[in-house]
Amino acid sequence: MNKTKLGTISTSAFRTKFDSFHSYKERYKQISGWLPQNIDPIFFAQPRYLQRKETIEWLIETDAEDEIIPYQKLSPDEQERAKKEINNTLAQISQHHATIFGAQHADALENYFEIPSEDFIVARRKSAGSLQVSIFMWGCISRTKGAPSGILRKLIPTGKKTINAKLIIPEIIGDASNQSVDLIVDNQVISSHKTNPNGVVEMGELSKGTSFRLNVEKLGLAKDFICDDRIFYELTLQPEVELKIRTEDLGEQGIEGIKVRYTLTNEQEETGPEQKIATAEDGEYTIKGEWLNQTISARYFFDDAWSEPIALQINQQKESLIFRLPLQREVIVIDKDRKPIPALPLIIVLNGEEIDGITNDEGRIANLALGVGDQLQVKATYQNKKYKSKATDIVKEQYQYEIQLKKNRWLYLLWLLPFLLLLIPVEESVTLEALDNFDKLPIDSALVTLSYYETDQELKPLDTLTNQEGKASFSFGKELLFNKIFSSYPKGNIHLQKQCYQDTILNLTDLSKWRTNKVLMSPFLIDNLDFVVKDSLNGHPVTDAMVEVSISYHGEILRQERLKSNFGGTVSLTNVPLCSQIKLAASKAFHTKDSIGWIEIGDIAQDLEDRTLYLNSLLEEQVFYVKSSSNQLGLPGTLVEAHIEAGNDVLDTIRTVASQDGKVIFPIPDTGRVFMRGRLLGYHDSTYLAPITLIKNPRSPDDITLWLRPKTQPVRLLILDTLTNAPIGNATANANCSQTPTASGRSNTKGEVYLGGLTIDCQLELSVNHPNYIPKTIRPDLGTLLADSVLVIYLRPIPPAGPPPFDCVSGSDGRTAQKEPAVVQNYYMGKASGQFVFTYNTYSAPDKIQIFSNNKEIWSFEGGTGSLFSNGERTETISFNSPYIKVVVTGSTAWDYTVFCPE
Repeated sequence: MNKTKLGTISTSAFRTKFDSFHSYKERYKQISGWLPQNIDPIFFAQPRYLQRKETIEWLIETDAEDEIIPYQKLSPDEQERAKKEINNTLAQISQHHATIFGAQHADALENYFEIPSEDFIVARRKSAGSLQVSIFMWGCISRTKGAPSGILRKLIPTGKKTINAKLIIPEIIGDASNQSVDLIVDNQVISSHKTNPNGVVEMGELSKGTSFRLNVEKLGLAKDFICDDRIFYELTLQPEVELKIRTEDLGEQGIEGIKVRYTLTNEQEETGPEQKIATAEDGEYTIKGEWLNQTISARYFFDDAWSEPIALQINQQKESLIFRLPLQREVIVIDKDRKPIPALPLIIVLNGEEIDGITNDEGRIANLALGVGDQLQVKATYQNKKYKSKATDIVKEQYQYEIQLKKNRWLYLLWLLPFLLLLIPVEESVTLEALDNFDKLPIDSALVTLSYYETDQELKPLDTLTNQEGKASFSFGKELLFNKIFSSYPKGNIHLQKQCYQDTILNLTDLSKWRTNKVLMSPFLIDNLDFVVKDSLNGHPVTDAMVEVSISYHGEILRQERLKSNFGGTVSLTNVPLCSQIKLAASKAFHTKDSIGWIEIGDIAQDLEDRTLYLNSLLEEQVFYVKSSSNQLGLPGTLVEAHIEAGNDVLDTIRTVASQDGKVIFPIPDTGRVFMRGRLLGYHDSTYLAPITLIKNPRSPDDITLWLRPKTQPVRLLILDTLTNAPIGNATANANCSQTPTASGRSNTKGEVYLGGLTIDCQLELSVNHPNYIPKTIRPDLGTLLADSVLVIYLRPIPPAGPPPFDCVSGSDGRTAQKEPAVVQNYYMGKASGQFVFTYNTYSAPDKIQIFSNNKEIWSFEGGTGSLFSNGERTETISFNSPYIKVVVTGSTAWDYTVFCPE
């Protein structure tokens, strides 16, 4: 393998993405350590920073038959192959980097992928036709204004994924085809397309990891996604279902106040929590939710027992679940002694309409359908006497009615009664029952204020409180019945108030005079109530703590939840009744528990401190050290993984990287064991297991030290002539490790030397000697050398006798001598032959200048070139044929010259 220079670049034209160009040696070492084994190490060219000249040389290893081709000169097919190789390489590097370091250095890794332009991509074409890609000037962008960045990412679009949206709409709602779908990124609509007959549409491409939203505005349907490897991104329109639960008697009349419990089971056979309701005045209770294709299972409470559950598959947007209770309103006809009268023909007057009927053997009127609000009256001839019962109102709460046939001895007064009633002073009355709209239970001690107009101008207020049954009654406006009949119902309103409930206002004209009015009062709900879990020592939020919540309302458990605290240590509850009670308990591994007992929500709603739970950590920080077994020095950068164990269980796993002195710190509990593993490039993995009690009370430093044994690293040297690049045989190479002779060898005819037995932490010093060349000593870093890499050492031929030569390096400004009586100076030209530029000025007085190559004069001048007050500088281009030239100046007056090194 040879080192091939891709180019020498001036740093003044580019800006590094790292801290400085000085760090490129360490950066190359770092990225080389990240590379997986299946990635060619020449992908990132090796930088050699020449500080004095402010340039960087970029090198890669090549074979003799390799052909280096710029990316832009590749054929279209080869460019596509190169793009695929770049894409695969970037993906593997990113995956390898994420496996070791997580997201810790994500930005830094992107910096390695920066290059100024496609000009800095080359391909190494092998003799077999394969391509291997390398990039140089990595980590740099141009200093020009508006210079592009992300060249590699823009060149390789294969990191993008096609976004296929799939719209799912139940058949009962509509069709998923021909629906307009918008792709939105960063609140901007990127594309808009319509679905095909299958509800599928291709929206375009996005890079993996991009957050986006799919929106179907017509349906009010939107959902957020992150671009990944899925084939379809599904949008499901789940319609709201209206489910009516009804309790009725055998006569299909609704029954109020029946308790019902129900659960919902989804298509994945996951059953939700049991919910509690009570039917309303009409015997019905309507619930709504996105429950299409789910199954509801419900039961009711009647006659001191719960019924068997009834299941219903919800297939329509409107469904009904009806419970028919074994209740039927019946009428029994009795005599004056309250005995049933069987087989009695009679006329039934129902709501003013007469119907013929007859009682059965038990005195009952069979097959009589009675509804709430009906009015019933019976006419019959019994024991040769005619009877007519009083009118009976059919009410909701009563299911059995007795019709008694008896004569009224005071019938003679009936004609007078209406006139007497007109003279009786009576009051208006109204009765109401306050119920909780949440659980339909009575509300006691609610303040009820009746405000009515006795005249058109004067308002009369009356106050009372509801009793334990939630009922309250008012009597007002006392006057003769005669006047009441011919006057309208009093105008005014009723105002209900109670702490924790919203005010309720009713108009008097909307209330019934004849029955109890049921009034539903809605409790105040707290939309969002936060609780915080903190560390009791430092007050910091505790993340991922498990918080168990129980909420009680009117003495019954309303709901129970298990929540996990977020990054801020917060758990949030929604729709909490203000007058409910709550109990919480927080816990986390290696922490003591804390709890809040039953407490009123209203007492803690205003102060966050009252809603804070404090956990005490049971962990203590413990220091460990990672050291090399060969020199006992700390090993910074070591990845250390610690498993805290108790019995056969791993309680916690922690990863960290050793600091500069090899120190790592882990929080550990009081009992159990710690199992540690250390990993560092160039060292064998090391493991360590010890009980925590020994670690907390070490008998020696070894009890808290993880020792890593360094790997041996052979070094292959290639010794070349600096002028001809020819291998130098029979050169002696000596290696000292930390100033101790460790290995030596002699180069073969190919210039190769192999030195073995060197460890990765060796402070290496290499000395190379040859009789015909200037000795050279270098101190390379073994950590930067891969196991199969070659270290190239160039030797310079021994100069001719005379003064030590000035070193002439390509691109420098040359060497200048002036105003000396005479001078003899050697120059190293950096090439075996060629041409160089020579400028000189002898001013007005003559001087002699001679130039020699291989001890032969190749150029001379004698005389004056001008005056002290004018520029007499002259320039010559001179050919030479040896790596060293000699300049001889003879003269005692002013003169100067400059030797420019050949290009």
